[in-house]
Amino acid sequence: MKFEPYHIVPIDLTASVNTGFTDETAGDGKGGWTDQGAVNDMRCLKPGAVRCPPGYFMILDSAKNGGRAAIVLGGGGRPSLPRNAEVSLPGENARTLLLLHSSAWTPAAGKEIGTIEVEYTDDSTSRLPVVTMRDVENWWNPLPIANGLVGWSGHNASAEVGLYMSAFPLENKPLRSLRFHSNGTAVWMIAAASLSPQHFTLPEPVSFVLHESANWKHLKVTREIEPGSALDFSFLLDAPAGKYGFLKVADDHFEFEKKNGSARFFGVNLCFSACFLEQAQSDRLAERLARLGYNAVRFHHFDGMLNPKWAKSSAELDPQQLDRLDYLVHALKQRGIYITFDLFTTRSVKPGEFRSFPELKLQRDYKLAAMLLPEVNANLKKFSRNLLTHVNPYTGLRWADDPVFIGISIINENTVYHIINAGTSDAIRKLFREKFDSRNRVGNITITDRNREVEFRRFLSEVYDDYYADMVKFLYELGVRIPLTEQNFIMSPNLTRQRAAYDYVDNHIYWDHPTFIGREWALPKRYHNRSVITGRFTSPGDLAPTRVFGKPFTVTEFNFCRPNPFRVEGAPALAAFAAMQDWNALYRFAYSHTSRHLFSGQLSGSFDAVNDPVQLLSDRLAAAFFLRGDVKRIEAAFPIAVSPDEHLNYIARYPKGAQELTFFGRVGSVLYRNGSFSPPLPPETKAIYALDPALRDNHTGIPLLREPDARKMFAELRRRSLVAPQEAAEDGSWFTTPGGQFTADFAAGTFRAVTPYSEALAVPAGRVQAGNFLRAESIRDFSMTGAVALDGKPLRDSGRILLLHLSDVAAEGARYLTSKRQIMLADGDGKKTLAKRAVSRITIDAAPGNLKLYRLDGSGKRAGEIPLQIIDDKTVFTADTFAADGIVFAYELVRE
Repeated sequence: MKFEPYHIVPIDLTASVNTGFTDETAGDGKGGWTDQGAVNDMRCLKPGAVRCPPGYFMILDSAKNGGRAAIVLGGGGRPSLPRNAEVSLPGENARTLLLLHSSAWTPAAGKEIGTIEVEYTDDSTSRLPVVTMRDVENWWNPLPIANGLVGWSGHNASAEVGLYMSAFPLENKPLRSLRFHSNGTAVWMIAAASLSPQHFTLPEPVSFVLHESANWKHLKVTREIEPGSALDFSFLLDAPAGKYGFLKVADDHFEFEKKNGSARFFGVNLCFSACFLEQAQSDRLAERLARLGYNAVRFHHFDGMLNPKWAKSSAELDPQQLDRLDYLVHALKQRGIYITFDLFTTRSVKPGEFRSFPELKLQRDYKLAAMLLPEVNANLKKFSRNLLTHVNPYTGLRWADDPVFIGISIINENTVYHIINAGTSDAIRKLFREKFDSRNRVGNITITDRNREVEFRRFLSEVYDDYYADMVKFLYELGVRIPLTEQNFIMSPNLTRQRAAYDYVDNHIYWDHPTFIGREWALPKRYHNRSVITGRFTSPGDLAPTRVFGKPFTVTEFNFCRPNPFRVEGAPALAAFAAMQDWNALYRFAYSHTSRHLFSGQLSGSFDAVNDPVQLLSDRLAAAFFLRGDVKRIEAAFPIAVSPDEHLNYIARYPKGAQELTFFGRVGSVLYRNGSFSPPLPPETKAIYALDPALRDNHTGIPLLREPDARKMFAELRRRSLVAPQEAAEDGSWFTTPGGQFTADFAAGTFRAVTPYSEALAVPAGRVQAGNFLRAESIRDFSMTGAVALDGKPLRDSGRILLLHLSDVAAEGARYLTSKRQIMLADGDGKKTLAKRAVSRITIDAAPGNLKLYRLDGSGKRAGEIPLQIIDDKTVFTADTFAADGIVFAYELVRE
């Protein structure tokens, strides 16, 4: 983009700045930047010139200015920071003010976070409001806005970060000062400012609409899989489900009552009306899911659709809807597919249903009220009793007695510390505060202004503990033998004590989950569209420490969300990590949110896989790695020691250094108190990450780790010989897991997962990646290349192999703010799906013999033979997603 030349003069902020770009300790009130610690500061911004046409700025050197280099004004998550700053400009004359700035804890679009008060030498003033999504936005994952070009961007230890260049008009007369004022709704960070004697505005982004082109071609979506084809993965299932009795907990894994060995599950979520089908539809869906290789389903957001509109109680069940759900249970069971579900997700309260709390309307309010109010708790129990004790006419069993069910989360995403402050009403927060205050004392501790928040968290813990113990007792009295869990949301170490009381631990993880610029779950939506590799595998890194050693661990929601162009790398990478960590279940969120899209329609939304072939094909690699067990667990373990006194200090997530231990060993939390660990440390423990400050000595004889920074952790592990030099770069730029199953280069954006029976290679444009069997050279655009042996033999000996070469698909007509597709303005008409072109040169390390390669259509049928070349005794072909008469993502390699 061309700009006219402008005269730009940087403003010297030396006398006005109040903090630096570097911060060592989160939340200590000493700065710098947003006071979020070494893993989330702005040390990547170096002093000196920053040029962003037409802007020009000078970044101060904090080392030469008493540690100060930026103006950071308080609000949002840091209300104690100063709210005002003044810059003296005696006699300066300008018509445009340029800021290089950003915000944190940023409110929704269109909200004013502060003002710039301009004072002129004639004593006149003007007020310039600073508004979100117009003049400023969050410093994480920056993108162009109306009056904000991305003036600078870089990466810290947690994310891509950036600063916006915004232009503000000034009157054409001499300036005396600028006063920056935060109104407290966000933290406002100003890194630099400049003036220009000329008047100009910044160009607004031009919207981008996705249509068929040289890069995108129409794709016919195929949902059904040809039986016996290379895409039929039903061989991974063992039907009928439940034939080995109930699932039981055996230390850190699941087992069936009548079968030895660990049980694993790989499945999808069915949501809302996708759970309520006609019988023929249920049979068809169950058969399809089995052929896709899923041996488990989670019923989600179904409870609200079980409640009839005519009922006076939200705990009543609609007989017709229940019959549909029962038949789906039967159909899934017959095909070897197990089921997990929650007892509360989306049920709506009837008007006037709860006399003790008539304000109760929100679903998140219900979750908290069920812990504190007997009337609401009784409603939860009544619904649970009605569902679990009714007899399914198609199986002849009560739900409580049916071994097809392998897990129950009592209330979905019921994380008390989080939801008390997020998404709940003022009324429910007031109720909890009143109940807390009415006690006057907590045990023998008098409540004071100084300890009030700590003791309120203790109160929340006690309320939750009493509720959960009572619900478990109630369910056991109903005869439930299904493993139980809860609080499957939030990565905080403070939940370890409560999660250790469950039968198993469950959690949810997303990469590039949409954020909403205006109203929740409505357009426009925002995405960062970055690779999870260059993001240092935050998913699953965030998730890994929340597992509690000695307990099974499941992930009932995961997704790498559309329209992220790298999302096909997500499921294979997560599945490989889950297998190395020895987790027990993974469920994609979601297969479908509606019955309508199960059998018709095109691509829609950010989550559903039913009409997204590249997501479903990437799950074949995931199923081989995780469900079939091609990727083996890492024996080394790095437990994270946390305090059981979680009410003393709430921490939102584990340090990044602790998360990245998952690259080198199994990671999970243990409780530490008075010199002992609960559960006991795994016997393969190589080092303990001492998150609990009470763990200070080395009485265990096991090395202690505390490093919060990811890259420094790599160097620390090498220095202590806890990883070998060939397993990690000292600067944290790449790693290879012990045993070599998984290798990633964060800077290059590549990974490879290699087993004797399957391989996956993530290859950006212009890069080359090689496993033991496959080599992929990307000629055009990013792709995921993979191979799965289908006959039980290693890839080198296999007579039948599924080869995948995956790019991207998107909805035609979708409109975005820019061609980077980071802000979605419209979903498209949903009538046509586009596939993106990717071209790779694939080399197969196999003697030619009688090899033949067939391209497959969406159902798995052979659609034509692909010519093979022999070069240096290896087989070579060009994979192009744009075939002559269709789109090709999958191939079948056979030795005839």
